[in-house]
Amino acid sequence: MTRMILPFLYKSWALSCDDWVDGDRLQNPPPHDVTAAELDFLKTIRGKPSQKIVRHHIKIFTENKGNLPDLPPCRKSNKNVTWVNVNPKGLWAPGNIWTSLVCKTEDVITSRWTLNCLRDTNVWIFGDSNARLAYFTLNYLTQCIKSEGGWPLKGRCYVPEYNITINLIPHEPPRYSLFRRSDNFTGVPDFIQTLPANEKHVLIIHYYLHFTPAHLSVLSLRMRKLRTALEKLLAKNPNILVGLRGPHVVSLYYSNHAVGGDPLGPQFLELIRKRFRGLEDKVVFLDMWEMSIGIENLDYHPPQFLSREMIKFFLSFQC
Repeated sequence: MTRMILPFLYKSWALSCDDWVDGDRLQNPPPHDVTAAELDFLKTIRGKPSQKIVRHHIKIFTENKGNLPDLPPCRKSNKNVTWVNVNPKGLWAPGNIWTSLVCKTEDVITSRWTLNCLRDTNVWIFGDSNARLAYFTLNYLTQCIKSEGGWPLKGRCYVPEYNITINLIPHEPPRYSLFRRSDNFTGVPDFIQTLPANEKHVLIIHYYLHFTPAHLSVLSLRMRKLRTALEKLLAKNPNILVGLRGPHVVSLYYSNHAVGGDPLGPQFLELIRKRFRGLEDKVVFLDMWEMSIGIENLDYHPPQFLSREMIKFFLSFQC
């Protein structure tokens, strides 16, 4: 249990989580803990997407040069292929279909394939409203029966005939949405260590937008603790499938903060790669940066098909 010492005049009080009464959501966050010079710099990188485009006269010509490489199935590939920092790792085909260039996936994800892949499985999706999109995508693919709501609170649904449970768990603060003491949630790293070792689990973990207004050291500490927790979990149950979802491009800037993915995403990517160095063969890295660049994403919440293709790629390492 984390204890906090709050100095005040000549006295101090030791507070624990038991002293927490309730909380409320913050307004759309400004950059925190920045100097006046840093704030001026952040203002210079804001602007509408059309203002960032470099005018040019480049013409692109393409021609068919043959077939794509013959790749091994993802389920037979080492997970470290997802961490290789070489582009492109895939391409968008007509119909908004992601074609991986690191290993072979299903051509199209279907309900039947998803249900058979997740039979007798507990699915845990940790994160923010973009994690909710992945949760909704699996809801649709499995036609599961909801028993609880969803973001900004927990969500859960079931597929009894396939013995599938799909859970949505909001990550710990910083979180700019409703957060109640009654959530009784200590954080993703602590939670995953409570998962039974004798059951089948699939995990998707996502930290991004709610961390962008905070200092990078906050994400660094989360990643370090998450790595330690995953090492312990995988030592108990090496058959657990873990996916770490990276940041995506967000090219819309708001007037009061610099949460856009263009300036911060690469720093997040570098930090995540650094923290998980040496664990690449045990965790699937879901590189949403390249996928979102390919569709020229603008908004906080990419289109639903991006979550669908992410899940197709991820589950291909199991089925």
